[in-house]
Amino acid sequence: MRSGRRGLTRIPILRVHQNKAEILAELPNLNARERQDVFERLCELMDDDLLRGVGPTEPEKKLLEEAMAEFERDANPGIPWRDALREIRASSTR
Repeated sequence: MRSGRRGLTRIPILRVHQNKAEILAELPNLNARERQDVFERLCELMDDDLLRGVGPTEPEKKLLEEAMAEFERDANPGIPWRDALREIRASSTR
């Protein structure tokens, strides 16, 4: 394919569009590193959604509400993070 300007060759741009089903079908063909890359990119996109105000889905909201209700009912909600970290570090040096 030639353009008339200065003898430059035009290279056609191919745009490949896959629908969700096709993308999901291709995932098993990726190696572990490629799947990790896809996972990391999806996480970035989800973070962006949350920052733009796209909240959790209805099932996620239900899980969050249940977890919060359980936390509020619990008489012993846990230990401070610093204490937990200290215990983890102490157990890893034994």
